[in-house]
Amino acid sequence: MITFERTGLGIRDAFDSAFDEIVPVDYLDLADSLELLHTRVIGIPEPFGFLCHCLSGGLPRELIRSLRRVAEHRRDRKPTSLSVICRKLVLDDLAARVHEFRIVANRLDVQHGTAVLEPLVHLPRDVSAKDLLDLTTSLIRRQHTGSTPQALDRLRKEAAMLAYHGATLLQVFTDHLDEDTAKRARDQTDLPGSFDQLGRARKAITGDPHLAGLLLDEFRHAWSLSTVSAR
Repeated sequence: MITFERTGLGIRDAFDSAFDEIVPVDYLDLADSLELLHTRVIGIPEPFGFLCHCLSGGLPRELIRSLRRVAEHRRDRKPTSLSVICRKLVLDDLAARVHEFRIVANRLDVQHGTAVLEPLVHLPRDVSAKDLLDLTTSLIRRQHTGSTPQALDRLRKEAAMLAYHGATLLQVFTDHLDEDTAKRARDQTDLPGSFDQLGRARKAITGDPHLAGLLLDEFRHAWSLSTVSAR
């Protein structure tokens, strides 16, 4: 993107030559995410739309991928269970992120550099919110040492917040999520307990894990969920 925008300065490459124009698309809020989802699938139940937004952080391509996974799992399972699909999507997402983390860690060429990610690799298929909260605590307590590359320690923090976010999704998107609670979380967009806040937390994980943790803490307080300490 930066190279493309510098074309006027005489900087050109193969990427720049392949496109006439690039239109940047920002992260979507919940309302825009739902509008996009409804253009792809007619009649998707609202809780699944909320889940897709919170899992993707409002990033359009991830939003569509989440919708596809929901559609696949709803087709395979009858009757549909929000809890089961949420768990499956959280596991799929963590697996994808671990793969990305491993690539980055291996590029750092640090002995045992991927060891910090092993707990994420071996999560059980019936993973619970407690499992992910325990994992969050474990990752947080692995403090940075002088011999640990800063980039690798950053991966640890991101992994911890991914687990924390995943645990929150599992505790919110259950078969007991009632219509009134979901409506408040949908409509009160500026309050800490909103689905927009949970989406913002996901967005913040890769840019500012500390901020992501604060947003998740606020959300969990609003939903009367315990928070992870010692962060």
